[in-house]
Amino acid sequence: MSSPYGYGPQSYPPGYGPGWYPPTGAPGHQPGGAPHPGAYGAYGPPPPPPAPAAPVFPPPAGYGARAVAYMIDSFLAGALWAVLFYGGTLLLIWLVDPDGSDAREAVTVIGVLALLALACFAGFCYFWIPHARSGRTPGKYATGVKVISMKTGEPPSLGPSAGRQLVAFLMSVVTCIGPLLDLLWPLWDEPYRQAVHDKAVGTRVITVRGADAYPYTPQPYPGSAAAPDAPHPPGGGWY
Repeated sequence: MSSPYGYGPQSYPPGYGPGWYPPTGAPGHQPGGAPHPGAYGAYGPPPPPPAPAAPVFPPPAGYGARAVAYMIDSFLAGALWAVLFYGGTLLLIWLVDPDGSDAREAVTVIGVLALLALACFAGFCYFWIPHARSGRTPGKYATGVKVISMKTGEPPSLGPSAGRQLVAFLMSVVTCIGPLLDLLWPLWDEPYRQAVHDKAVGTRVITVRGADAYPYTPQPYPGSAAAPDAPHPPGGGWY
């Protein structure tokens, strides 16, 4: 068998022979084929560091802005609920039973239950309709954040917006730690900083005003004739 180096069958280059290996301290191989420690140890050079994760686009909103928006919206929605329920109940009692008799007690109870349902629906609509129309409630306008769909980059439609708020409502009533868990989830969620109700319907919250807002240029939706060839940064649909 000839050598691949051109020195004939079972031959070795000049100065080389069976059992030859580089002197101690030189890179190469030790007797028996074991790798010489060399400069990087017995396993060769270390692997390159992992590539950093691609940034999401647009960047997620800061937790502080989201928390302030949540407090503003909770106060306003609670005030709306209280006005409709307590104010409506007092008005109903005055209209149905102005003299304080119990003759129409059953009618009053039914009316109070109806007012309770109306107040809860109004509180639901406080979040549902604005999120579906613009992605922003009064609290989000005040803090410069916005809810978007992760598929389109636009505000969620009526269905996902309703589902988002329904999950938030169920989290608040099913367990005592549900609201706290939902509120704190963006602190450790990566990379989109979603709350539980965001994950349920595929939405997230971004910054649209201030120093942290990401400047972007409106882009056509993928698949259209004018869509760019370059891939769009992940995490927020297309603008």
